[in-house]
Amino acid sequence: MSYVSTNYHPSAELLLSYSAGSVSSSQAICIATHLDYCAQCRVAHHRNNAIGGVMLKEGKASVVSAASKNKVLAAIAARKASNDNLVADADTDATAPLTLAEVPRPLRKIIPEGFAALRWQLATLSVKTCSLNTESDGTAVSLLKIKAGGKVNRHSHMGDEYTVVLKGSFSDEDGLYGPGDFLVRSSVEQHTPVATKDSDCICLTAQEAPLQFTGGIWRLLNPILRRSFYSA
Repeated sequence: MSYVSTNYHPSAELLLSYSAGSVSSSQAICIATHLDYCAQCRVAHHRNNAIGGVMLKEGKASVVSAASKNKVLAAIAARKASNDNLVADADTDATAPLTLAEVPRPLRKIIPEGFAALRWQLATLSVKTCSLNTESDGTAVSLLKIKAGGKVNRHSHMGDEYTVVLKGSFSDEDGLYGPGDFLVRSSVEQHTPVATKDSDCICLTAQEAPLQFTGGIWRLLNPILRRSFYSA
């Protein structure tokens, strides 16, 4: 993936948590994907890792029980296995088939044949979705494709939503977002994403809870969205 100029990034606190391994798998895949686009955040991530390494090296060792040690090692192994199911190593895929040129490296393990080969499902006349994974905590990781000039009607969220733009661009009430941009929408925010007219927009999303349409006849779909989300 060639690095591009991104305008929206994970917070410093979120990047630090990612370096420390204390984010969820769904957050990790979004952050790793953003890093594949953003040289600025990659530098910050490597700096965080270096600082963490120094702190570990200089810290004083403490005696712990075998049970505590085994519990920590088991937790680390479980988290690594969870992440490995979703996140490919972004540094080991230097050469990829042409069909994968548009797919960020952290996603190539779960999108092995490119976006066009995925089984997209029609959500509205302007929007298609493709489910990638559902976490143990219920967070849904998926792709969202908005056709050129199309929109997702005004909505809020019942939980936090993490979004990374992969291809194309879209705008909402707060700005214009292009490839690599990283967004977090909380449950108190509402917006109306609209794809630019030059190309389809594809985004990676991690939703902790379903979205809720807030206007007009679209609100009638909310019970269906809730049932679909929690039954996935």
